[in-house]
Order: sequence, then structure tokens, then C-alpha cells
Amino acid sequence: MDNGKVQPNQKPSRKGRIQMGIHRTLSTERFQTIVIHYEIDEEIEWQTLTERENKVMNWQTVLTREFKDIHDRVLEELKLIHKKAYFKDMTEKNQAESYDMGSITNLDELDALAG
Repeated sequence: MDNGKVQPNQKPSRKGRIQMGIHRTLSTERFQTIVIHYEIDEEIEWQTLTERENKVMNWQTVLTREFKDIHDRVLEELKLIHKKAYFKDMTEKNQAESYDMGSITNLDELDALAG
């Protein structure tokens, strides 16, 4: 008989809320952008942290797949071409000097590094 109490060998069920989203801004033409945004807000129940992690990872997979589907449909509907963007490797050209941050004891010394 279940009287609402946790049985001796059973961990209590916990509830949680998953909120996550993906936001992407695409430049379509000069001075023109389109924003594609998709988010989920779901409630989950779990008894162990492993079970919780698995449910969160499952929702991440769902979010990613649904965002990709929406993204592709929007591009198709607007007759836009999907272009991949890559960052240029500027490590040698723009490499900042390394500083010993442990030796900084006040904000004036930190400001001196920036200016």
C-alpha cells in the first residue's frame, strides 16, 4: 500500500526544470539580419544524478535537432544559402604578451596593463 512515504529501498523522486535555447543571428544582406531562436522549457523527474544527467543530455539532443530543422526550413523558405563561417587563425599576428597576473596587487596595476 502506498501512503505517500518513500519505501526503504527507494530513493525519493525529485523534480527539476530544464530551460535551454539556441539563438543564431544570420547576416542576409548588407544591414539586414535574421534571428533564429528556439528554446525549450521542460520539467523532469529523476531519482539519481545519473538519471538526471541522461535526461538533460536527451533534451540537449532534442533541442539541437529541432533547432537544425527549423534553421534549415527558414533558410529554404527565404531562399537563402547556408554558408559556413570560420575564424581566421590570427594567433601569431595578434598574440598578446603574457603577464604574470599573480603579481598584480591592485586595480591601478591592472589598468596599466590595458593602457
